[in-house]
Amino acid sequence: MSDDRSLMLLVGSYSEPGDSSLRAYRFDVATGNAEYIGAVPVANASYFTQSDSGILYVVTESDSVQSALTAVRIDTESGVPEVLNTVTVGSAAPCYVAVSPDGRFAVTANYDGGTIAIFPISAGGSLGQRSELIHFDGFGPMSDRQDHSHPHCVAFTPDSLYMLVDDLGTDRIHQFGLNPAGDSLVGSMPEQAVDILPGSGPRHIVFNEKGDMTYLINELSDSVTVLSYDNGTLVPVQYIAADTVGARGAADIHLSPDGRHLYASLRLKHDGIATFGVDPQTGLLSYVGHTDTLGHPRNFTLTPDGRFMLVASRDGNAVQLFSVDVRSGTLTDTGRSIPIPKPVCVKFVS
Repeated sequence: MSDDRSLMLLVGSYSEPGDSSLRAYRFDVATGNAEYIGAVPVANASYFTQSDSGILYVVTESDSVQSALTAVRIDTESGVPEVLNTVTVGSAAPCYVAVSPDGRFAVTANYDGGTIAIFPISAGGSLGQRSELIHFDGFGPMSDRQDHSHPHCVAFTPDSLYMLVDDLGTDRIHQFGLNPAGDSLVGSMPEQAVDILPGSGPRHIVFNEKGDMTYLINELSDSVTVLSYDNGTLVPVQYIAADTVGARGAADIHLSPDGRHLYASLRLKHDGIATFGVDPQTGLLSYVGHTDTLGHPRNFTLTPDGRFMLVASRDGNAVQLFSVDVRSGTLTDTGRSIPIPKPVCVKFVS
């Protein structure tokens, strides 16, 4: 967009049959105002990511193996979308998608299927048919939520050497070495795994800018695990509570742009955002406080300058706007929101 103050904001949601679930807005970073542009014709867009080349990859979440992954190009001036193509995931409930560091593959985490699915990406950004489906075995101590593997996130280490898969069902982070060339994403190195405390339910993970620390939100224990990272080795160094009400519903996690604060969303009870301070020397966390939100804040994002946070509250049917005190990290509800049925993913794209 030509105006430096204006960003494109995309919001994914669960939708009724025939309705678009991915909506585009122009967001003014100075005022916090959002102007609706239009919709992208993708159903049940529960999660999406943007590649370095600007192409969006959007999962259509369903309980069927016919769940889909769609490649979309959006004109950031007009907001007009172009659907490049759609492929079948072949595993139930894809809830996350990531693009490999070299841009050659898209990977979905398939929660109910207990799998990740790998898709080659063409030079033009369209998707090839699924090239690999990796199954995970095991279970955890909470039989109602950990009856089998439940992959919930795919991430890549900052050195571009490994792929990480957070497995809520088995309390593990699976780790795969990447293949720097050839037709496959994963290399010949045997899979490794990092065990998280039993009953934690690893969900989403984020690295700091330096790349030596990573922060994992655990859905079932409502806690954050801090792990050090060095040359392919992940080591848990801190567990800290994000909430203490036993909701078993922690969801999303993000660092502030300056890396001084960490935020985690909490659902099912005491819905809101937990704020932590990040020690600049050690990377360890200290609890700052809790900010109430509307119901079921599944996903959230911060503006690039860190002055606003947008929270997608599924059961509140709105994306709430909070102002951020960049010094203290504390949030203040502005009283403004974007009304959207069942929003579950919110991101800025360029």
